[in-house]
Amino acid sequence: MEVILVDNAPAENRMTDFVAAYPGLIYIHSSKNLGYAGGNNLGIINAKGYYILLLNNDTEITADFLEAMVKEMEQNPAIGLLSPLIKYHENKN
Repeated sequence: MEVILVDNAPAENRMTDFVAAYPGLIYIHSSKNLGYAGGNNLGIINAKGYYILLLNNDTEITADFLEAMVKEMEQNPAIGLLSPLIKYHENKN
């Protein structure tokens, strides 16, 4: 598994901080704000994995969610796209 962080035209380059906190992180600094889709595309073209998971910087995940998603994809080869259950932060019901 690889983790790619696309920093989409930040005010300052924080690569050193991110890489120190998350060893093995692939950090991509974009000097231009490419927007949501453009930032995702920049990460995708640099990814080497078989599956791609897109997460926003405010996403909270649960333990083992990634393993469950990969297992579902592997058991159902006809699936082309899979999304986890998404809940609002303020109202998780």
